[in-house]
Amino acid sequence: MRILVDPSTFDCRNMGDVAMLQVALARLRATWAHASIEVITDDPAALAAHAPEVTPVPHAGRQIWFTERYLLGGLHDRIPPAMSDRLVHWKRQLRRRRPPLVSRAVRRRCLINKSAPPRQDGL
Repeated sequence: MRILVDPSTFDCRNMGDVAMLQVALARLRATWAHASIEVITDDPAALAAHAPEVTPVPHAGRQIWFTERYLLGGLHDRIPPAMSDRLVHWKRQLRRRRPPLVSRAVRRRCLINKSAPPRQDGL
């Protein structure tokens, strides 16, 4: 089993948030001892200092996944707003119904833009 934790802060600078994350991770580990726990972060080194037993997941992948205009980019600026809204709605539906397909499309887009692609498992 894999567990993805989306914390309240991505940089581990707020010690209150770090403490809550550590408690949450301890409870998850106590409940699912053999699970792989992954945490979204902007600072993998800081996360490792506070929670060495987890796997860091880049926050950039989360941002790309939830950005409505990422796949079609500038096309939204060249088409009527109503059509752009329909494309956004279509992408949301596709993301819910066919996440692996959207994941592959995002990775390809990252390769075209020469940016860091999200991980191979779609996160």
